[in-house]
Amino acid sequence: MSRRLLAFALVALSLSTTELTAFEASAHEADGQSAALAHQSIEQVSEQTLEPTHPQPLLPPAVGELAELEEGCALAPVPTGRWEGRASDDEWIPGLYPAREALPAGKLALTFDDGPHPGRTPLILDELERQGWTGAFFITGHSVRANTYHLVQRMVAEGHTLANHGWRHDTRMARNVAGLDELEAYVASEFELTQIRVDLAMLATSKEDFRALDREVFDGLRWSKHDRGEQLARMEGIRARHRAVLEARGYSEQDRPHTLGWVRPPGGNPYVGSHWKAEEREAFARAVNAQGMRMVMWDGGTGDSDPKLSVDERMDPKRVAKTATKAARSASREGGIYVAHDRLAPDATKAMLRAFARSGVEIVSLAELDTTHGCAP
Repeated sequence: MSRRLLAFALVALSLSTTELTAFEASAHEADGQSAALAHQSIEQVSEQTLEPTHPQPLLPPAVGELAELEEGCALAPVPTGRWEGRASDDEWIPGLYPAREALPAGKLALTFDDGPHPGRTPLILDELERQGWTGAFFITGHSVRANTYHLVQRMVAEGHTLANHGWRHDTRMARNVAGLDELEAYVASEFELTQIRVDLAMLATSKEDFRALDREVFDGLRWSKHDRGEQLARMEGIRARHRAVLEARGYSEQDRPHTLGWVRPPGGNPYVGSHWKAEEREAFARAVNAQGMRMVMWDGGTGDSDPKLSVDERMDPKRVAKTATKAARSASREGGIYVAHDRLAPDATKAMLRAFARSGVEIVSLAELDTTHGCAP
């Protein structure tokens, strides 16, 4: 076991459940109110399918196990007062927290949440390719379907970072949960199901093949139809069928088509408001750390999910361009991470990226920003 994850295990075992003064909920919590926009005005997309990339090792384990990460990674910050008195979220889950920690000056990462969107994501990918940039796409598992699986393959083929944004886009994970064990299992299942759906997307050779794989592994589980209890009850069977599919397609025990190493919880802040207690935060952290993922937050964004704005205002190209210019200026001094959504309107997407191009800021990957820990997924 790596030194880094051994430290995680020892810290988790020793932590108290003293309640923590919670961070204010991020404005990104509005995602939960506007997530339905992601699948409106769905456009037809090409059936083109890219060949899957070469298999990458590291299969996140079942709940409760620790994933092996490469040796030599620096340890996450070690808290001095158990779970109370946290100075920042990175003392719970290692990662990138630009609102609290300066990143390399002059560098900015572009991140896109809630995709893939069948009509909007292709334009984003086209525009990024035109600029010679890569972005990070925080995938929601339920958005990976027969009409979007090829976009997952395209993202990987073109060098973009795929990341985990949860299965249901559930911004209230801690509510209506029977206990901490159920909360931890549910959080883990949200991210695990998204990883499994990405695996199926990378394996698929056609729309029909994706549908067949999905039927075989998920056995009818739907994010909008089944409740949390049924989701958890089905996990053991889904894992077994998923492993059988991977083995049938030539993957050995610890291999998978593509590993999601970064995570951004739906709603942004992993603790989604002051109602989260210290022991609930601990359960969330255990679930994320057990799957070997690193957290990614942001310090600038399009505001395209701001509930105080109308839909037209959210998608206004001039307003969105101003947010990009502001983020670029900030990044010139202390680096930055910018968040948008795959559902962003085409004119707004183009205006945003043109503003970044004019600013002169260097657009980089998450891995290039992750200098403090010495390693990245």
